[in-house]
Amino acid sequence: MNEKEVKELLKEGKYYSKFAPKKLKMQYILSYVVLVNMFKDKEKILNTLYDTPVMYKKRTTAGELTGDDNVSFQKGFTRIFEDGSKIIYLGDIYNGKKISEVELLNNFLHEFRHVLTSNMFDIGLRKDNNYISIEEVYNTYFTEILINNLISLNYYDINDYKIKYYLKKIKQEYYYHSPAYREEMILTNPVILNKELSEEINRLSFKCENEKARNIFPEFIQYATSLDEISNILNTRIGVNEIEKILAFKQKTLQLEKMIK
Repeated sequence: MNEKEVKELLKEGKYYSKFAPKKLKMQYILSYVVLVNMFKDKEKILNTLYDTPVMYKKRTTAGELTGDDNVSFQKGFTRIFEDGSKIIYLGDIYNGKKISEVELLNNFLHEFRHVLTSNMFDIGLRKDNNYISIEEVYNTYFTEILINNLISLNYYDINDYKIKYYLKKIKQEYYYHSPAYREEMILTNPVILNKELSEEINRLSFKCENEKARNIFPEFIQYATSLDEISNILNTRIGVNEIEKILAFKQKTLQLEKMIK
């Protein structure tokens, strides 16, 4: 984005965010800017921002807002109802501590990208409550790109003092990496960082052509199922057998990388 494009998108974002909750207005404005820059489809992005309610409460976790003990630890959570409608829950507490401003923005964008790539109960690379981990890894990867694009706006001459002040609050010394799914991100990096594959998956997912997105991924079902298993292992006590499974998955990733090339 050049400076002229940034200023124009910020102007549009401010205008269209009049409906946004006061406590999340800056998140709406800036999310509009980077999502339009990534996907170009203003109409879909605006409709999603308009049509997706966001429940946000300070000094609580997102999971607590849902009333569901199974997700009580979540910082951000998207719930899908029987009619396919969606609602996003956001909190600013994790492990008993307040999260930073950049983390709240990250969670906001992460959940909105889930909604943007959803078609009824089918979300991106995830399907029928399967392949959850690979969808989360890809969503985390693309959300990191969006956040770093926002951080880069600190280098533009932006006249709006509120936006300027907020951008300074989220500024990072180095490239921003989300703390979510860190181990899974590291294990899948050789595949995720294949630019051509990831960009095509991002494009198809945004168009909600999720089956097509899954089909272009080499050995998708086997790999995604294995990643779900490894993700479960990473959340439990790891012994010798579990380490062997993790190493085997790492080998599978390296083999898959060669297939992609």
